[in-house]
Amino acid sequence: MAAGLVLYLPEAAAAVFYPRIAAAAEGAGDPGGVRAQVLHAQRAMGALLPPLVAVAMVWVGPALSLWMPQYHAAIGAVRLLAVGALLLSGSTLPGYWLLGSGRGRALLHGGLIATAVTAVLVFGVAGRLPLPAPVAAASSVGYGVFAVAIVIAAARDLSPGPGGARRLAALSFLPCVWIVLVTFAACLFGTEASLATALGRTAAVALGWLPVLLWFRRGSRRGV
Repeated sequence: MAAGLVLYLPEAAAAVFYPRIAAAAEGAGDPGGVRAQVLHAQRAMGALLPPLVAVAMVWVGPALSLWMPQYHAAIGAVRLLAVGALLLSGSTLPGYWLLGSGRGRALLHGGLIATAVTAVLVFGVAGRLPLPAPVAAASSVGYGVFAVAIVIAAARDLSPGPGGARRLAALSFLPCVWIVLVTFAACLFGTEASLATALGRTAAVALGWLPVLLWFRRGSRRGV
């Protein structure tokens, strides 16, 4: 459920862009214009989704502690799954780009590799540490492997030119990695059941997000 909620927004955007991508690939549209629109949407997702997920990661603590105390032990696992889903969200639009532009084979190969890696990690961790948090961490690593594979595959067409793959990877994942580090650092302080603690953590996440917004602003001015 946590992963599905995180992926709802990028999946909705991808559903809008997929017909345009497919039409451009068949010569019925402007490939350069569609590419620019997809990259703009990717940038918008990078600016909007990570802080929303971070706030949810903060508030899952008091939510489970106060209203579902029998699931208090799952707080860490839910946060880790949210991290995996956030990383996966960075590959949603690039994945639809591959599919719409006729490169579904690359998407399939990336999915198979990620599935194999995830299976090895999850079953290996579950066999040694059959606890929610370690298994959730292994699943999140699998999500991340898939996301990175898809973004690299899509960069050839979606972000062509020298350094294109690096720019697309930074756009897709750096905001996610940064906000995750800030959020987990904030969650080290206070108690999970405290609403005051949750408010303080939310403020810390908001302050920590400001450098990323400035980075996005500078990138927009340069057209990156």
